[in-house]
Amino acid sequence: MGGLRAVAQTISYEVRLALVLLSFIFLIGGYNILIFYKYQLFI
Repeated sequence: MGGLRAVAQTISYEVRLALVLLSFIFLIGGYNILIFYKYQLFI
């Protein structure tokens, strides 16, 4: 049971991380890491 709980927590964490990264990509409009850097400078 504990193993299943650990797997579920890991999957939940990965899904949350993917959603955060995708939201940043949609917000900025590209995959270029320099655009991310410039965007963070102006916030």
